[in-house]
Parts: sequence; structure tokens; C-alpha cells
Amino acid sequence: MRVLIYVSVASGLFFFRKENQYGLKRQYLKISNLFLIGFIIVHFQIYLDYVLGAYQGLGVDLMINDRLVPKASLISALALVMYYIGYLMASYYKAGVKHIEVKQISAVVYSSRGLLVLMVALLSLFMLTADWNYFRGNYGDVSVGTLADYAQQYLLLAMIGYVVLFVKNERIKGNVYKNMLSYTSKLGSTFLLISGVYLVLVLVSGDRGPILQFGVTYLGGYVLVAKRKMRLVVVLAGLFIGATAISLLGFVREIGNGADFWKKVEVAYSLRAESRIQSSISPSTLELAGSVRTMHAAVDYSENYGHTNGLFQLFQVLSIVPGVGTIAKALTGMENTDFKSSAFLTRHILGSNPDRGLGTTVVADIFLDFGIIGVVVIFCLFAWFVRYLEVNVFSARLFRISTLALFFIFLSQAIYIGRSTILVLFKDALLLYLIVMIGIFINSFLGYKKVEVSNR
Repeated sequence: MRVLIYVSVASGLFFFRKENQYGLKRQYLKISNLFLIGFIIVHFQIYLDYVLGAYQGLGVDLMINDRLVPKASLISALALVMYYIGYLMASYYKAGVKHIEVKQISAVVYSSRGLLVLMVALLSLFMLTADWNYFRGNYGDVSVGTLADYAQQYLLLAMIGYVVLFVKNERIKGNVYKNMLSYTSKLGSTFLLISGVYLVLVLVSGDRGPILQFGVTYLGGYVLVAKRKMRLVVVLAGLFIGATAISLLGFVREIGNGADFWKKVEVAYSLRAESRIQSSISPSTLELAGSVRTMHAAVDYSENYGHTNGLFQLFQVLSIVPGVGTIAKALTGMENTDFKSSAFLTRHILGSNPDRGLGTTVVADIFLDFGIIGVVVIFCLFAWFVRYLEVNVFSARLFRISTLALFFIFLSQAIYIGRSTILVLFKDALLLYLIVMIGIFINSFLGYKKVEVSNR
């Protein structure tokens, strides 16, 4: 109870502070806000359910051992407070800066046709190689296929890359959009058609992540090209609707084979209404909150066997460069379960032959490797990086593709960072940057040349 009070007070002081950066004032759709919402849900919702007497009604053991809870909650609270401290330190490091000026007075506009060609190729590959049983609500039960899986991963990144290039070009041209309809129309019918087909296929499969990731990317692009402040009520409403839909799709996945997708949705809606999760303070986010079990597992493992001394972070750094992770596994003879905290903690909880993955949390991942000192240092640095990225995007006149790639990856996945890892996002950002560069390279074969625009 005391930990929850400390977290509430610290969070209240942080969220109600006075913002000193003009570009971030009253801007609620930003990385830090989404990250903190997801982080608090993952690491503290179950504890709040317990305090309010709802935990017993959930019918599932997420604690592993009650003895672990006080230590795990204190470590999570420490990580949160260090994030607040790091973010505030970065905020006041250059408090007098009101606008980031761009040194260069000219910039280059690139055609997006190359990315469209790449998207068509990837969508075609995805549809031709996928197991179509997958698209009957069987995500998690039926494998889509290795080649199809890679195709859809790169297709989603190409879709995000298209928004990145669009935002960069429109800011250079000086175009400002007054409403979301004009922004959507300007994205182009080909892009909307490709994106729509892919997202429908994802929806009927029962997958949730790509829909949420692209949705946040779409809104983030609008905020930047419209130079609008996304109101708090809009962000909260969007999160509520998204969380409810994601929770419903989770029930769809539990129904199993034998029915078409929409029949599964109908049954899932009834099951959700009758489910034990309704006793939770927030049923829609309970699946996300359930990841706290792996935080308890991390504490249990460290108490019995010590820390892993940077193994998981090292592998994530190596895997940023494509192929290096595979080489590392071949040289060491170690399995994937030895390199990823998610698989490692799942095995610690469920044994050597788990029937499902339990994921990880961002705190558990770091604590396993480096202990308390690592949590203190890394969360402070991570907050500094997030603040730097936000300021350099929301307060800039022009953008670099590399900066936008980092921004949109962290923004689009911010709500899930709490139950993921930090370094894996840098790998995604690098892949996104490379895909945009490939799209620009394809332009040369299509006869589309870059156009230099003066910004004097």
C-alpha cells in the first residue's frame, strides 16, 4: 500500500509539473506519456487490484510467491522515480530553449513511390506465402509461415516509413493540414489501400500489435504535419477504445478453431462480459498488467542464482546489426531461451517445456542483468533520451529521417515498452531507417529524382 502511495504522489507531481518547452506544452500524444501509462499498468495495476480486494476474484496466480512482492514493487517504483528524475533533469538542462533551429537552410524532398513499390511487393509476398487458416482468428494457434512472418514485419515498417517520409517532405514544403480528413487524403489512395488490406488481414487473424502500432503512427504523423496539440481527452479516449478492442481480441484467440472470425468475436464479447477479469479495476488492461508475474520471477531468480551480468543487453546490442545475433548463437552454442529475458523468465516459471510465452517487463529485463544499480542508471538515461527525442521532434522546423525513425518507433511502441525491452526498439529503428533508404534507392530506378527545396 505504501509503495502505491509513493508512486501516486510521484506521478502526480510529475504529470502536473509546468512544462518549459513550448513545443511540448499541452501535447499529450508523446512518447513519455504513453510509456508511463503502459509502465504503470504493467508494474502496479495488479497490486492495486490486490489492495482493493479484486485480485482473488481474478482466479490466477500472478505473484509466484507473496514474499517476492514487496521487493519487486519497490524495484519497479525505484525505476519509475529514476525515470521521473532523469526526464526532469533533461527538461531543465536547457530550460531557456524555446525552439530548435535547423542550421541548414535547404532540404531535400524524396518521392514516396519507391516505398509504395516496396509495400506492394511485401504485401503480395505476405498474402502468397501465408497459411490462410491463420486469417480465421487463429493468431497464436496457427503459424502464418516463416517467410510470411518476415514479409509482414517489413511491410509494417514500410508503412511507418511512408509516414516518416511524408512528414519530412510536408514539413519541408511548409504544408500544414487543418483537419485529419485532409491529412488522410494527402497520404494517397494507394497507401491507404495497401495499409487497409494488411490491417484487415491482421484484424481477422486476431493479432493486435500492428493495428495499435500503426494507429499511433498515423496519429503521430497528423500531429506533426498539422502542428496540432492532441488533447488529453482524445488521447485517453483512444487508449480506452484501443485497450477494449485489444482485450476483446484476446478472448477471440482463446476460442480456438472451428468458427469464422466474426462468429468468434460474437462469442468473445459474451465471454468477456462474464469473465472474472471484470472484477479488476481495469479489465481492458488486465492482460498487459499480467506481465508483472515476470518481474516477480526476475526477483526470485536473482535471489537464488544472482544476476546475468549483461547477457540479455549484450545480445540485444549485437542483434541490432542483422545477422550478428545468429553468429553469436552459433559460436556460443546457446539457445534463444538463454539470450532473451522473455524466454528465460517463461522457462523459470513454467519449466523447460512451456506451453506459452509469458513475456517480460522492462524493469525485469534490466534487473536480471545489472541489479538495482543498473535500474537506477539505465532508467535515468532512458528518460534523458526520450526527452531529447521529444524536444528534437516537436520543437524542430525540419527533420532528419534518422530522428523521425527513432521517434516513430518509440512512439508507436511506447505503450508496450513496459512489458518489453528498451534496446530492441533501436533495432527496429535501424530497420525502419534502412527500409526508407531502400525506398529512396528504388526511386532512382523509377526515374524519380530528389528535389532540393530552399527554406530561406
